[in-house]
Amino acid sequence: MIVIQTQHGTIKLTPKEKKYQDIITHLWKALAVSISMKILQQLKNGEMLCFGNIKLKDNGVYLKKSGWFSSDTKFFTWAEPLRIYSYNGSLVVAGNDYSAAASYMDDMNTHILESILRHFLRKTRRSGLLLSSLLDE
Repeated sequence: MIVIQTQHGTIKLTPKEKKYQDIITHLWKALAVSISMKILQQLKNGEMLCFGNIKLKDNGVYLKKSGWFSSDTKFFTWAEPLRIYSYNGSLVVAGNDYSAAASYMDDMNTHILESILRHFLRKTRRSGLLLSSLLDE
């Protein structure tokens, strides 16, 4: 399913496999770079962005402790060991016993966030480095 959110509403498409691939390819080419740049610029300007319950800052991410009665929150810098994976229709960012998730279908731009994070974490894990440093590439 492809979900497109506009200022006028939400469009949900369920095309056949071939059409799905064509639509995704065109959407990615048309929008991914500009949305990525906007996200990185917002982070560079000091904003905190939320994707589902992933709270993101330029220098790290806020994650919650896993557990029935736990509501502990911890800030992780990009230099700390973080894992990024997909589970049950969501992007998960995890470190030790802490994690946060964003739905690919219900939370806007989760696919783009995943692309940004994977690219960034693949390139570096040096302390003090900011996510917005991707703008300098």
